Amino acid sequence: MVPLAIKGVPAVQPTRQVKGRDGMAPSFHQSRGPQEHGAAAGGGEMVPSPQMGQACIKAAYIKVYVRYVHGAVTKTATNQPCAVGAFPNRLPYEATMGYKRPDFGEMAEWSIALDLKSSDCHRSVGSNPTLSVTRFGKRRQRGIMGIDFVKYHGLGNDFVLIDHRDRPDLGIEPEAVPAWCDRHRGIGADGVLFLGQRDGIYQMRLINADGSEAEMCGNGVRCLAKFMQELGIAPEGNQYRVQTGAGLRELFVEPDGQITVDMGPPRLQAAEIPTTLVAPAERAIAVPLPVADREWSVTAVSMGNPHAVVFVADVGALDLAAIGPQFETHPAFPQRVNTEFVQVLARDRLRMRVWERGAGATQACGTGACATVVAAVLTDRADRECTVELPGGDLRIRWDEHTVWMTGPAVRVFAGTR
Repeated sequence: MVPLAIKGVPAVQPTRQVKGRDGMAPSFHQSRGPQEHGAAAGGGEMVPSPQMGQACIKAAYIKVYVRYVHGAVTKTATNQPCAVGAFPNRLPYEATMGYKRPDFGEMAEWSIALDLKSSDCHRSVGSNPTLSVTRFGKRRQRGIMGIDFVKYHGLGNDFVLIDHRDRPDLGIEPEAVPAWCDRHRGIGADGVLFLGQRDGIYQMRLINADGSEAEMCGNGVRCLAKFMQELGIAPEGNQYRVQTGAGLRELFVEPDGQITVDMGPPRLQAAEIPTTLVAPAERAIAVPLPVADREWSVTAVSMGNPHAVVFVADVGALDLAAIGPQFETHPAFPQRVNTEFVQVLARDRLRMRVWERGAGATQACGTGACATVVAAVLTDRADRECTVELPGGDLRIRWDEHTVWMTGPAVRVFAGTR
């Protein structure tokens, strides 16, 4: 175990210990509601030694705030771990808390400070301060609390969203994502999106339903904007800036609630996609590709992730489940590929079905809709501004000389804890 150590105070062993559920003996006990001195619901008390030297905890991942009682007044810190100035009058008494368990294998460590302004409060450290712990575990077992999430969808392309800004890790392993996304035994989703923050910049990571990681997702990033609103993160004007695996993206909240995303310029050289359909410095436009015993005309586009766009006479006639996986894993695309099958209805209207890398057939794909319009312009099938019809609804796509713009909805479905 890793102890709670208070700088400037001699380290001693705890004087009270409560036996843990799994046979361990930490000085942290499970609780089902508020405890004395206002411990967090679902959390518990950490009872330190009189000298506040050391205490052990039973939790895999923790978020910490401190409360102490001084007379009739209860002082409460914000639940923002490591926040400088979380306590208004702090002395140099700092605590570092962490725990490592073999079955989780990762360390979670937070630093906090105790507000010990007055000498009376200082003396209370030697009597009965209370540390309250809200615990966030990777999975519900051995009494560990679960992960809070919210589910959103963008035109039926659905995601589980998790706020991990206050965590050193994602909270769940990528290998666990398929179980979360299972539509019969889990929450059901096309992927899990994680909101992080580093150096003041918001971060997005997407783990697909098969456990692989995607660089970018247009529907997902719109859902992220709505999630940030729900979390109380105010935009700058009407704009959010989010770092993705494909680069920095700007998101704009429209007056009608829809989200417009600057998706960045398309990448067209074969090496950027990547594909071996043509030489690395060339563009793969209307290149023949044999798949499933026939030849298809393929245009390759990257919107931060790889796409193969195929124009057909009738998208409804395709056996997507049969041919989609063969495109996804074709050796001409060494990082696998998202495949869009597109029917041209008019120069400003396209109908699309998609087989997504790592997710299969989905109701919509934002980056795929962008790639579709780019490919349609490159092959002189459509204008630069189009409505793209998807099984889940319509997206508005515009490709100007600098970037591709996508506008569409994002809808909250429900929230829960797993």
